[in-house]
Order: sequence, then structure tokens, then C-alpha cells
Amino acid sequence: MDLRHVLLVLIVVAVVLSCSFFLLNFDDSVHYNRVGLTSTSSIELPVSDESTNTVVNGGIHLINDTKHDLIVMYFNSEEGNQVAAVELEYIRNDFAENSVQETLGNQTVWHNEENDTYMAFIGNYVTHDNILIICKDPEILEHMIASARYNYFNEETNTTETFNDAIKVL
Repeated sequence: MDLRHVLLVLIVVAVVLSCSFFLLNFDDSVHYNRVGLTSTSSIELPVSDESTNTVVNGGIHLINDTKHDLIVMYFNSEEGNQVAAVELEYIRNDFAENSVQETLGNQTVWHNEENDTYMAFIGNYVTHDNILIICKDPEILEHMIASARYNYFNEETNTTETFNDAIKVL
């Protein structure tokens, strides 16, 4: 091989290595991790080191992820009190009042055009789980809605059943 062929091979190798480096280090895709919310529900949340999980008003849990501009409020109406149910409903209605209703992934969502946030209220009447999700990225919201899982112990069959579909509470 002459010097030109060696240089050409080195340049190709350098380009491939450079592209691989940038693709691996600058991947903007969102990665998810399944998180149990209540004893009967779980959802995939974006992986983040900038999130907190606290309990507010009467048993409503609040996950605040500042990295993804995401808020998740969840509550099981069998485990909590009626004050929490009213509070969560008030938050949902207040957001929906100032928003445009849209459909995202076969689910009704509300888009607040003023601050460009989306809200979905999902849940399951069998497990009594209520989940309110507010975020700016509709792709994250759609993924989270589709990832919701509800577990229910069926006493008649003595088995645990998993519901893969979110059953609208609204």
C-alpha cells in the first residue's frame, strides 16, 4: 500500500470514531424507568437526577422533575381521604378550564397554549388509582400514558391481574 491509501484509511477510521463519539455522548433521546406509584399502579418516568417525590395535601404524592419540565400527581382513592380527591379534581379542572382539549395517543389531554404545557388525567376505576401528569413535551406525555400499568388482586380467581390500558377517570 502506498502512502495515499494508508492516509485514506486513517481518515475514514477517524471520521467513524468521531461520529460514534458524538452519537454516544450527545444522545438527546429520553430514557425511561418504571416506577411504582401506589401499591396498585406504576408508570415509566424519564430518568432524571433532578426530581423530587413529596407528599402534599391529604395523601397526594407529587413528583417534580425540573430536567424534563414534568409534574406527576398521584393518589389512590381507596388509600387516601376525600380531601385529597377533591384537591386533585380541583387542580385538574382548573388546568382544563384554561386549556384546549386534544387527543394524544387515544387519550384526552389538555393543552394550555399560554404556557405550552399538556395535562392528562388517567386512572383506573378497578384499582382506584388517579394520576395527573403535566409536562411540556407531548412525546413524554404520550409515552407515560401508554406505559401506565394497574395491578389488581382478583379474589375470585386468587390471581393478580395487570391492566395495560389506562381507563379514563373523566
